[in-house]
Amino acid sequence: MTDFTPPLSLSFPGNPIWRLLAAHRIPYWWSRAAWIAHFGSHADGGARCVCAAMPDPSILEGLSPLRFGYHPAFVKPDAQVEILRADYALHDDPYQNLHDLQVWLEEKLGPGKPSGETDNLVSRTWQAGPAAIEIRIAPPERNQTLMSRPPYVDDPKLRATCILFIEPGWLPDLSSPMRDLLRQYVPLIVAGKGHAARRQFTKGTHYWPADLPYPGGLGLGSAGPDHIAVLLDGGRVQIIPVADVRQIKLVRLHSARSGMMMVSLHAALGQNDLPVWTELVGQRPEDAEAFENAARDLAARLGLALDIRDEAYPD
Repeated sequence: MTDFTPPLSLSFPGNPIWRLLAAHRIPYWWSRAAWIAHFGSHADGGARCVCAAMPDPSILEGLSPLRFGYHPAFVKPDAQVEILRADYALHDDPYQNLHDLQVWLEEKLGPGKPSGETDNLVSRTWQAGPAAIEIRIAPPERNQTLMSRPPYVDDPKLRATCILFIEPGWLPDLSSPMRDLLRQYVPLIVAGKGHAARRQFTKGTHYWPADLPYPGGLGLGSAGPDHIAVLLDGGRVQIIPVADVRQIKLVRLHSARSGMMMVSLHAALGQNDLPVWTELVGQRPEDAEAFENAARDLAARLGLALDIRDEAYPD
């Protein structure tokens, strides 16, 4: 794949962060599989791998390759890249590195906002719709009293590094048939406090259209007779064909230390012999029985048996 022409977005037209990324040939709209196929990847110790893209010459001199890490056994190839990272350590002074990146970004995006400084971090953030850029340093003088000393306290190069995080937040626009499905949305399970739906931006995930009434509350429901829709945080929705749901299970996760229980509903999706399990919705239920009954109703609608499992949380 060599096409660096960004797609148009009707959901967030003219997004300045996307415009900036496209100007420097950063393909924020590519899937993880496309990034890996084009830029390659390498092992990073253990089972983890890293995909790194050399920066375009027009990007600030001294910026390291943009990269993201993943575990090949768990990565969903069709998922969008959620976080890109690069390092900048042209100077020995972390504040100077932060200043360089801040000036460069402010020329493109205007003033950034403090990200809520902590005892050991100084950072700035730029936000545009679902996209965000953050720069962050951990000055040594702020890290001398930590009980657990991070590696950047003792490594001179890491001490000065300013880290750049890019959260592209891009998702494809909904097609007209998909919009029609969302008009038929009927809630089946509404998640309560402690919602824990998976964050990966996988195939079929879009932003809920602004011109359609939002159902309110995270969870899942039917979207026409042949699809279910999962409402995620950030105004996202994933539309899943019923035919792709191979199995469904409810997991009750118990903590021996706190006595807390998390309940989550999972589905095995795929059209091959090795369907991929994905979490649909999860919560700390105030009424676990109601959640379980709703899960049984959903399984019955799908013509599947509900597999219920009790597991211990590794405290």
